[in-house]
Amino acid sequence: ALIVGQIASARRLKKLFSIDVKEPDRIAIAGKVQTVCFDKTGTITKDGLDFSGVHTAAQNQFESDTAALSPHIVKGMASCHSLAMLGGSFVGPQVEIEMFKNSHCNLSSEGKFTRIQSKDGKHDLQVLKKFKFDHRRMTMSVVVQDNVEQETMAYVKGAPEVILKLCKTSSIPPDIEKRLAEYSLHGNYVLALSSKQCAIEAGAEELDRDAVESELTFLCLILFRNEIKPSSPSAFAKLREGEIGRAH
Repeated sequence: ALIVGQIASARRLKKLFSIDVKEPDRIAIAGKVQTVCFDKTGTITKDGLDFSGVHTAAQNQFESDTAALSPHIVKGMASCHSLAMLGGSFVGPQVEIEMFKNSHCNLSSEGKFTRIQSKDGKHDLQVLKKFKFDHRRMTMSVVVQDNVEQETMAYVKGAPEVILKLCKTSSIPPDIEKRLAEYSLHGNYVLALSSKQCAIEAGAEELDRDAVESELTFLCLILFRNEIKPSSPSAFAKLREGEIGRAH
């Protein structure tokens, strides 16, 4: 009976409104929808994403002041990206640009290596190996030499649901999945960042990606928002007043 009802509804939609229904089982859900808003970035919302802050693993709380972040979070934000400098400007994804800017570091190239130095002089990093973002893995990673701490670290960022599976359970706050769901529900674009100490014996070029991206320590969730333009609410009000899009 349900299937017959869906088929009959699809035929009526085709006949009366020229609507070609590809998935008839969705009609019952569509019948409950009263308002649909379509947005292309840069129309209703701003052109790019804004850095919102991080949810740290150590304190298990949201922190908007990047000056209060742990050194490893700062170094991960400063190094785990695919950015380059061209004519004094950053070249790369907007998300990574915003993340790097909030690490308060400087980026430069030295031969085939990328060097990152914090503006306060606390961090001096050299990127030895970079595994670019992989859509199948949903991760990217870097191996860096910390010339201040004299240690080699791997930093891995990516989709939270993937990173959490790669991290040691002991490093993950017990309610992090609940927090992640809340942040996503409230319109945040979320990345996860993790780290581990990395031993280089045969040279950075010989490092295996699977080995680097395993047994990680969870560091934080990094939050971004695509905020609505200041002019959008008044535009919506005018559309409502003019009854634009209202069915008669």
